[in-house]
Amino acid sequence: ANGEVVEKPSGDRAVIFQQYPFFPWLTVLQNVTFGLEMTNKGNKYVGLSHYRRYFENCGHKLDRIGVEDLLVADGYDIILSRKTELPWSLEENISRTVGKEYSDAMKDSLIKAMKKRRPKSVETFRKVLAGNRLYICNMFVTRREILDQYCKWLFSFLLEATDKVDFSQAAGYAKRTAGYYGEVLL
Repeated sequence: ANGEVVEKPSGDRAVIFQQYPFFPWLTVLQNVTFGLEMTNKGNKYVGLSHYRRYFENCGHKLDRIGVEDLLVADGYDIILSRKTELPWSLEENISRTVGKEYSDAMKDSLIKAMKKRRPKSVETFRKVLAGNRLYICNMFVTRREILDQYCKWLFSFLLEATDKVDFSQAAGYAKRTAGYYGEVLL
């Protein structure tokens, strides 16, 4: 950052691994927001990035200054990874990844929770699942207040929906079904 080699986490950045070292029942995003709430350092920009992937702008990796230029000077609200187009629907992709049983149970639970908490989001959710484009890996950088609004919206129904699905016998990727659905909702 700022021309310096980043060798370890510090007060202005952190590393969270998806090996569940913090709270295994939380998504990576929930672990990150929990950390932000506990430290409340007033970070202006926040985001998630995959450990093997990075953001590019015109073929160059984005550094801290590049991110601030896009968010401030160019007036963007959020920087996302490159949009990916799949040969099948997002619903089919989740089903292929986690298995139909868990995919269907989670989708039905999400729709039920959305109808209760965020009814205006249900139709959009169905359209997104029927589509075949997404921003993979939950990679983004945005202003802190936008992340707070997004998390308030997402977790208002995601946690309730997840609690209603029995994942006790789930193995492998099926354990991450809620995360896959959360990813398509970004």
